[in-house]
Parts: sequence; C-alpha cells; structure tokens
Amino acid sequence: MTVFAATTRSVKEQKGSVVYTADKAFALSYARFRIAVPAASKGKVGYSLSGFSVLDRKILTRTEFLDQVQTQASTRSSIGLPRIGIYVHGFNNNFPESLYRLAQMKEASGSDAVPILFSWPSEGTVGGYGADRDSVTYSRDYLADLLLDVTKGRRRGDVILLGHSMGAWLTVEAVRQLKLSGHDETLAPLQLVLAAPDIDEQVFRQQMKVIGKLPIAPVILVTKDDRALDISRLLATDRRRLGSLSVDSPVVRQEALKEGVQIIDISELTSIDPLNHDRYQGLAPLFQQLMSRRIGESKLKQPGSFELARGAAIVPAASE
Repeated sequence: MTVFAATTRSVKEQKGSVVYTADKAFALSYARFRIAVPAASKGKVGYSLSGFSVLDRKILTRTEFLDQVQTQASTRSSIGLPRIGIYVHGFNNNFPESLYRLAQMKEASGSDAVPILFSWPSEGTVGGYGADRDSVTYSRDYLADLLLDVTKGRRRGDVILLGHSMGAWLTVEAVRQLKLSGHDETLAPLQLVLAAPDIDEQVFRQQMKVIGKLPIAPVILVTKDDRALDISRLLATDRRRLGSLSVDSPVVRQEALKEGVQIIDISELTSIDPLNHDRYQGLAPLFQQLMSRRIGESKLKQPGSFELARGAAIVPAASE
C-alpha cells in the first residue's frame, strides 16, 4: 500500500536508517511510503500493528508530493466518496505507529481515498502530555498550509480530514486559521471528523464561533467510557472534554444544532485499546456502508445528536 506523509517532525539519519524524531522542524517535509500490510487485516482493525513494515521510502519535494497525490486522486472513481483522506494522529503517538495505523484503517475500510498522514512531533510517551500540547500549537500553521495545497480545485466532500484526540484540537485550530485568513474555498471540500477530541468544550464553542457552519456538518465521535479523556479532564482541572459529551442530553443536542455539528456516540463499537480511546478505528470496516448511507439519506449536512446502532445505522439520540 502507498501512503503519503507530511510532517513537522525533524528527520535524522541514524545508523543507516531514517528516524522521524520528536524534535520540531522549521518546514514541512514530504515522503511516500510503500507499506507491507498483513493479508489478514482486510476488513479488520486491532490494537496490534505487528506485520506492518516499510518496504520503501521516497523523499519528495512539495511539488512532487502534490503532483503524485493529485495523480492518484484523479483516478478514483467512487462517486460521492472522498478522494483524499488526511489523518492527524493524537497524543503519545510516534511516527511508525501513526503511519501503520493509517494503513490499517485504509485496508480495513476498502476506501479508494489517497491516504495522507500529517504527523506532528509527539513525544510518544505518556509523560509527554505538556510537550505534545506545545507541538500541536507549533504545527497548526503547517497543517493549514497542507490543507491549502491539497484542497485546491477540489469539490465539496472530496477530502475527509480525521483528527484524533489531541490531533483533533490541532485540526480545528488549522480550520479556524483558514477561516480567519479568508480561505473559505479550502473549507468547502472538507468532511471534518473529530474522533475522541481532547478539546475543552468551551474552547470548541469559541473555535466554532469563528469557523461558522461548514458546508458539510463536522462529525464529532464520542463515547461514554473514554478513560484517556477522563485523565485529560483531571489534568485540565475537571474541565469537560468534547469527546466525552453525552448525546442523551437535550443541552448537547441544542448546542449541536446551534454550532451546526453532528455528535455521534459510538460506544456500541468494541474498543481495541484498554483506555477505550481508539474506538473510532472500529468504524473503518463500516466506512463504505456508512458513507453510502449518509450520502443517500442526505445526512452529510444534518446537525444534531446521534448514536451508532445496529451495525452501521446512525440514528437520532434519545434526546431527539
């Protein structure tokens, strides 16, 4: 499988191999990877990434990167489905883990979208929470630049932008920055998905006040038992995290309608990690079915609170 990457990590040669470090680079670097994917991973996701490996890595210039992404995206024939998928990883993720996780999700989903990893310099350690906060702030200009490049000339719904955990905050900040800069044409092609977002609820409201309602309603994937966000809430002096909102609350439904977002509870999915923080990856095998249903039922623009039920059905939450 071919996976593209754009990163703000410093790239260093160590003992004959290339290492993407937790140090910050002063420019985006680009690469194309050929990834070996285990045959048994088709249609499946799991916590283990054993069996994934890099077969080949090619350093690209910005022009080469954009040309190759454009060439691959132009060959995609699935009408109405995203042609490009950008994944922004979360806290405590190193580069290989993020690269393989994106490859795993693409393989499980059967999506034709060209996969792009945006990797920021996470420390890759549990104790690096504070340093990771600095790194996502540092990286938001670069993610905004990538979005400007990749969305150029694209139509509505062509690009799915998935931000996980702390990477969701980075994702929303980049979108906010583009809005403040007057780049509405960059926002139009985006399908924004925030998985287990580690964002203060009030901060998100302020972000959306600037961004306004997008052509396609942003999707916020929440769960009732995310232990990682419980810890984050404690670190933030008990401030509620966006990824822990209850879709059963009438107040949450009203806020979703007001902000023009879809909040979807995916607690029904089996978690692949002990902290229940990566449950969103269980949506990958359901991707084609969910997207086709959402397009057919015109739910891409519909704000409100929902829950995943009966497999791939998105139904209104009890509050509605």
